[in-house]
Amino acid sequence: MVLYERLLSSFFLGEEPDVCDYSFDSLDIDIIAVLQEDGRRSYAELAEHVGLSTSGCRTRVQRLRASGLIQIEAIKQRSDMTDDFLFGVGINSSGEMAELVQLLASDLALEFMARTVGRYDHIATLSFSSLRDFNHTMARIRATPGVSYCEQWLHAQIVREQYESALDPLKLRVGKKAMSKA
Repeated sequence: MVLYERLLSSFFLGEEPDVCDYSFDSLDIDIIAVLQEDGRRSYAELAEHVGLSTSGCRTRVQRLRASGLIQIEAIKQRSDMTDDFLFGVGINSSGEMAELVQLLASDLALEFMARTVGRYDHIATLSFSSLRDFNHTMARIRATPGVSYCEQWLHAQIVREQYESALDPLKLRVGKKAMSKA
C-alpha cells in the first residue's frame, strides 16, 4: 500500500496547494464537494445545494479559484491524448531528495509525482515516446545520489483516473476550529 503524503506535481493539476494559510469553513467544503461531483454546475445550482445566495456562492468559488485551492477544467480522456508508453516508477531513497525531485520535475516525461509513505518514498508517472528514452531516464534516476531502489511498471491500459482530493482533512480542520471557538 502507498499513501500519498504530498502531491509534488501533476500533469492535470500542478502542485498540491498549501491549505495551511487558508481559512476554510463548512460552506467552502460543501462547495468543493459539490463541484467535485460536477464542476459544470451553475452558481444557482451550487447555491441551492449549499444554502447560499447565488452571488455569495459565486464570490466563494472565485475566492477558492483565485487561491489555487480549486481548479475547474475539462480533463481529456488519456486515450485521446497520446500513444506514448506510460510507466509508473517507485523510488526509495535516503536523506534529502531535492536533486531527485528536481530531476523528475525538469523531465518533460513527468505526469505525476508524489512523496509517499509505505513501500516507496516517491512515486511518479512518466510518459515516453520510446523505450530508449525510458531507459535513459531510469539510468539518470538510479545514478542520483541517495537513490537506493527504483522499481518501474508499464501502465498497459488506464481504465479510470480520479483527480479530486479527499475532503476529510479539511472537514477535520474546520471541526477543530469550531470546537476551539466554543
